[in-house]
Amino acid sequence: MKRKIIICLIVLLAGSLCLMVAPVSAGIIDIGTLGGAASEARAINDSGQIVGNSQTSGGQTHAFLYVGVPGANGQMHDLGTMGRDTSSASGINQSGQIVGTATTALGMSHAFLYTGIPGAGGQMHDLGTLGGNFSYAFGINNYGEIVGYSEKTDIYDAFLYTGVPGAGGKMTSIGYMYIALDINDSGQIAGTNNWYYASIYSGGVWTDLSSSVGWLGGWVQGRYTAINDYGQLAGYYRDSNDYFHAFLSSKGSITNLGTLGGNKSLALDINNRGQIVGYSKNVADNYHAFLYNPIWSPAVVSLLLFE
Repeated sequence: MKRKIIICLIVLLAGSLCLMVAPVSAGIIDIGTLGGAASEARAINDSGQIVGNSQTSGGQTHAFLYVGVPGANGQMHDLGTMGRDTSSASGINQSGQIVGTATTALGMSHAFLYTGIPGAGGQMHDLGTLGGNFSYAFGINNYGEIVGYSEKTDIYDAFLYTGVPGAGGKMTSIGYMYIALDINDSGQIAGTNNWYYASIYSGGVWTDLSSSVGWLGGWVQGRYTAINDYGQLAGYYRDSNDYFHAFLSSKGSITNLGTLGGNKSLALDINNRGQIVGYSKNVADNYHAFLYNPIWSPAVVSLLLFE
């Protein structure tokens, strides 16, 4: 990855176009719905494939996979459900494996892994729980390691799922009252402690970042929701007016990503190109999924290259 970015930096300095570090239409972009009024983008891989959930024309909420370029050939595909009428996708890796949560035929929310091609044999696989009634999967890395959280008995723990569902796959607890939201290829996990503090899991230990107060002129409470292989973090914070704002944290610098015209936005994933997805209120006060493309320059590329 670094070699590719270095080559692209040379091309940029020569004044030519480089798709690797120059996504189309920089800024925040609406990617539409499955026919209903609202949608949420929750994850993006390095190929620009996006997953999330959307209202359908029938009023149900279904997981989706979005492929292509917004405003050009982009298309949102319905991933279906796991027995009831609700599902949501929250993570996708470079192989196109998708994770999320769906309601089972018994009415329980269970984490799933989706493999295959929508409409051509794609399938949701139930990942089970840590012993309780529910589980939620939020992130998957390129090794197929899945993170989320699950009920055990009357409490919940963060989990790491490894292996193949139905063929030795195993869900393991990695933290009491923690929620694991994303995992990179180094095994670092972004998450939260009891939905309150932004937290990072590395080397078998959770670290709560509760002292990060005063960001962006009014930080009250925040959460890291995603981490890429360069250590860039995406998330959202709540300001003193109780509005959420999507942000990017890179090399100690915090950037407010703005909105689709409304007063709220939440960033939920970031890929290795720095593209961020989430959802935001628009001028009609509806939540719509967004794609945020970074404004690339030699200075920004250097920020990623030199640690």
